[in-house]
Amino acid sequence: MQNDQSIKILIVDPVASAEVRSHLRQIGYSQIDVTDNGMAALDTLRLRRHQIILSEWRCRDMTALDLLGLIREEHTLRHARFALLTGHRQPSDVGAAKQAGAHSYILKPYTLATLRQRLQALLDTPALAQAGAR
Repeated sequence: MQNDQSIKILIVDPVASAEVRSHLRQIGYSQIDVTDNGMAALDTLRLRRHQIILSEWRCRDMTALDLLGLIREEHTLRHARFALLTGHRQPSDVGAAKQAGAHSYILKPYTLATLRQRLQALLDTPALAQAGAR
């Protein structure tokens, strides 16, 4: 298993990205990229391989589920573990995220212990594809 320092995480959040980045650093992650919209997230993912994507429900230009769909359509991006990190608490949202293929749904506010545990669970989840692993 990789150590926390080698894991690349992309945060897609138009509002709370600085707070989330700070929390990730506090629990040992340092390779963190941030964007506030879905199209910029896709561009970032194409340039740099990320193991984990943490997305707010609403990005500036699309929903997290729209972004997830676009990621899963691209063979070279499909490997990433995708989690919603959001305050949306509707049971229908959680169900829609699971049905769309999200690996996790982390509700805000969260504790650092919960964030650490959920990220570890994401890393223990098999990737959908090994594209770009070579």
